[in-house]
This record gives sequence, C-alpha cells and structure tokens, in this order.
Amino acid sequence: MQQHACAQKIRATQMVISFYSKAPLEDIDATNNQGVSAIDMATSKIAFVVPIIGFEFKNGLMQEHFNENYLESDQYPKATYAGDLIHFDPEKKGVQKVSTKGVLTIHGQSQSIEAKGTMERKGSEWHLICQFSVKLEDYDIEVPKLMFQKIAETISIDLQATYPLQ
Repeated sequence: MQQHACAQKIRATQMVISFYSKAPLEDIDATNNQGVSAIDMATSKIAFVVPIIGFEFKNGLMQEHFNENYLESDQYPKATYAGDLIHFDPEKKGVQKVSTKGVLTIHGQSQSIEAKGTMERKGSEWHLICQFSVKLEDYDIEVPKLMFQKIAETISIDLQATYPLQ
C-alpha cells in the first residue's frame, strides 16, 4: 500500500540557520547546523527547535559574548518555532511560494511572526528556504548603548531545510 505525501510527518535531515547583523561599525554573521524540524503534511503544521549554543561565528570572542551576554544560552538553551505553512500543497511538484505564521520563542520571549519563502519538491525530498527578521527588543535581548554601533537592532535570519519523504 502506497502512502501519500499528505498523510505523513516528515523530519528535516539537514537544516542550516544563519543570521546577519549589519551595523555601522561591524557586520556579524553566524551559522547553525544543529536545528531540527518537522512538518505534518496532513495539517501543514511546521515546527523547529534550534540550540542557541550551536551558532558558530568567525570570531570566537563574538561567539562567547553572544552566548554569555546576549542570548544567555545557559538560561535559554533553545529557540523554538511552531506554526502553519500557508499556500503549501504537498501533492504539487516543483517550487511553491509559501509563507508561515506562528510563534517564535527566543530568550524566553514569544512573538508571532510571519516568514515568506519557498518549498520545492525535488525527487523524494522537500526543500524549504525562508527569510525573516527579528527585533532584539521583541525578545528582551539587551544591547549596551556602547554596542549599538556594532550590533543591529533588527537581525536578518535565513533558514534552509531538507525533508526527505519517508
């Protein structure tokens, strides 16, 4: 008996989340390959869990400050997202423009967000690419006034995930 794509939950086997902060004195970027994600193909529900300590920076001191001073990864070890994929048809092949609406929790603070992106069916895999921005103040992430020239108030986030069909 063949199972249709819309009747299953699929889990990402590869996921890359990166963020970028463009500020007058310094650009900061980091990448994380340790997140996990799942999509319920029947309901189009999507969820992510990302360990904060998994973000890697080119500069070790930046990474230390990020974990200890800003995101306090000992106290708030993960970021989570739960929401709905909108305009997604699991039976359709090729590229689909999608958006997702849900709740993002970072640093113990939860906010409703919407992100736009694409889902593309390639063979027996789905590939999600999306972008969104977060404001540090929305997640109670305090930046000392002296650092505002080095850290942007709004951070751009890119996410790519691969979901094999089972």
